[in-house]
Amino acid sequence: MILEFKSKYLVMQRFTVLRRLCRIVLLVLAVSSSRALTAEVEVAGIYVVPHQFSDQLKWRRPPEPELSARTELFVRNGSTENLVLPNGSLTWDQKLPQTLVNEGQWAWHGTPDSWLEEQTSVPPGSLLALEWNGRSAAWGIGSRHSLQMVGVPNPLEIDLAKQDIGISSVSFIAPDDSVYPQRMVVHVANMLSQDVTLAGYRLWLAQPDESVHVFYASDLNAPWKAFGERPLIQSQSRSGFEVEFERLPLTYCVLEVMVLRTDGSRQSLWAKLRIKPDRFDISGGWVASNVGGTNSLTMLPYLKTLKRMHINTGQIENVSGYTDNAELYSQYPIKLFNRLQPVSRFEADQELAKVHAVEFLGEPQYGGGRPVPPQEVYDQLLPYQTSRLPTTVTFSEEHNWRYYAGISDFPHYDAYRVTAPAADAWRSYDRWNGKQIRWAAPLETIGDMTRSLKHHHRPRPIAYWAQGAHHDWRGYGRQRSSPNPDELAAQAYQGLANHITSLYWFNLSIESLAKFPDLIEPITRINREIRMLDSLMVEGDATFHQRIASDGSPDLDVNMIAGPEAAVIFVQNLDYSIDETKNEFIFSNRDVTVSLPMPAWFGSHLVAFKVNADGVQGANCSFSSDLREVTITDTIRVAGIYVVTTNPDLRTQLAAKHQALVETENVIDFHPGVNPDDTNSLVELAKDPAGRRE
Repeated sequence: MILEFKSKYLVMQRFTVLRRLCRIVLLVLAVSSSRALTAEVEVAGIYVVPHQFSDQLKWRRPPEPELSARTELFVRNGSTENLVLPNGSLTWDQKLPQTLVNEGQWAWHGTPDSWLEEQTSVPPGSLLALEWNGRSAAWGIGSRHSLQMVGVPNPLEIDLAKQDIGISSVSFIAPDDSVYPQRMVVHVANMLSQDVTLAGYRLWLAQPDESVHVFYASDLNAPWKAFGERPLIQSQSRSGFEVEFERLPLTYCVLEVMVLRTDGSRQSLWAKLRIKPDRFDISGGWVASNVGGTNSLTMLPYLKTLKRMHINTGQIENVSGYTDNAELYSQYPIKLFNRLQPVSRFEADQELAKVHAVEFLGEPQYGGGRPVPPQEVYDQLLPYQTSRLPTTVTFSEEHNWRYYAGISDFPHYDAYRVTAPAADAWRSYDRWNGKQIRWAAPLETIGDMTRSLKHHHRPRPIAYWAQGAHHDWRGYGRQRSSPNPDELAAQAYQGLANHITSLYWFNLSIESLAKFPDLIEPITRINREIRMLDSLMVEGDATFHQRIASDGSPDLDVNMIAGPEAAVIFVQNLDYSIDETKNEFIFSNRDVTVSLPMPAWFGSHLVAFKVNADGVQGANCSFSSDLREVTITDTIRVAGIYVVTTNPDLRTQLAAKHQALVETENVIDFHPGVNPDDTNSLVELAKDPAGRRE
């Protein structure tokens, strides 16, 4: 064994020496082939997202106060020569990227030293996208640095200045029967002290069979239309534009948005994104259970239950008897949400339509007790960068998830506020007149976490694992070990109101639904509301949040998700109390009146109405004389949802959508949670699946 080890070690040493020699040769070639490069290699743009953490969350140990920033840097080769960048050819402040990681200056980096290719070629006229996420204040807002590139005589100056204007959200919309987006919706936040005017856009695309980190100006120059046909974005306001394409490729892109300032100067805003069909998926979590030797996804009553609940995604990949049963899968389809290997199997359009995202890393922040370093997480997702599969990572601890920001295409988090494992210190919340509890945390902290995750990953979309039913949690000091229907709804609405674009329930396994069948119908109703509003949620952006207090305690949360022609408003009741007999949160009906500003691009013809699982209804909404503000008066229990739109047909369209959803539910001849006999059948099936699969 010792001789075998020594032999392998010598081989590894020789391989390492050979690899270093190859790098030296490549560096020499890069220098010799780039002698003509001058200052024409330049910084074209930069996108800087400052780190933050919520002051509403309580931890056993306080968060690290030092704040850094996530950076995307776009370098243009404006010369006539090819820029060749082997590994080790770029340094920041005369340090290699991995040195900055090792020193705790950076959390992770996406540079030639971490990519799969031995060298990266940047042809004339193209852009090179470099990414890193800082870990120390030395790389935070206000810091300045230099980038040295082999073959480029002068260093590039990098200014991590505060950006008061930027791209805040981007959605790529595809038809229901296609994986190729045909519409792009872009939101821009202008926090400058002056107005700006949208002046155009440019898509830079990675090319097939070339580096996914090098981008070329595309010929996709379809006309763009400003929201409300008003290209002006007022100071301290938001707006955006939309574009209709024939078809967008499924690859990485760099989006450049041009704006004009009032002084006549022109500015470009930048962001790197994966082009993918953005859809609001609803996951049931671990839906493939082994029950008595039978997989639950081969049990027809369970599949009917999931379909009636509008579940279209699950933590699955290959399930014998289900995914390989074409007839069964087509009737009860559930999108795949797993490792998805081999990648080539899922690249075809037909298979790609069945994919939600790649997810296999668990919760790397926790990592079974040892956090997985962010660079390791980045490295494990590298093979998917050259694929057409979007990646995602589960985050769990808000106080330091900023270090992992930017690693995946569609990040999400899990946090449950009732009778569940949690990273934060529940006893430390002083929320109910000094009463401290260990069985729950304030439900509205879900909103705080959602805003934090969205901020750190902007303009990428995010998702949330909402607390559903789970069959094997402890009670944490109360008898019921899952949330009651109101506790469940409050958490889901906090995620929705703060702009998630997919929701994952933890956990709708057959065992969990059988143990808590009283949650089946509440979840179905929330999912029905999501399905009614899903297109508005996907194309919108979070444009307003206000937490209203009463006598020093949280009273209401008011949020708006606004898109080109409609705004979805959530009013959430935070004045819930504790039932000290059951150790549960109790909600009561209450009258509320709230006012909030309308999107600046909305015109003079506005329609307002209320949306819930029972349909579309009239709402007591009034507008100010200038239509810049809406006031809503209503009676709510957990939350109220309202829509204000410039589209006079939207109310009718959503009503028709609601009717179709209810008809879909009614066609399914199995209604557990509503019909007692069907509920009993599901409970019995979870105990003894043999002979009860039909």
